[in-house]
Amino acid sequence: MKQPFSMTAVMVSIGVFSTLAIHTFLDQPSPSFVSVDVKSTLDAYHQALIQKEMSLEEQTERLTLFADIMHEEIDAYNAQHNTIALVSAAVVGGAVDITPQIQRSIITRYQDKE
Repeated sequence: MKQPFSMTAVMVSIGVFSTLAIHTFLDQPSPSFVSVDVKSTLDAYHQALIQKEMSLEEQTERLTLFADIMHEEIDAYNAQHNTIALVSAAVVGGAVDITPQIQRSIITRYQDKE
């Protein structure tokens, strides 16, 4: 049985598209793992807030905002560097510690707001 040319063209197109899609999906580099010391970063900021003698409510608001900014900076780092960030306490070894870079990014964001 002879297939019409249009059917053959569609089948070839589907095959080519499938091959390109699979190649693109499999060819992407795997993300690498990095670690961030979230606890010490939050603790240091909390200590700075305590020294300013703020109310507990104001400390909580500022600490919540700080944590949100920290998570945004970690997400941005992950997207830019194709990484997956893990909490330092969960890492035994083998992950690059990006805590200093994240802390600098947070400081830069706070300076830009002022």
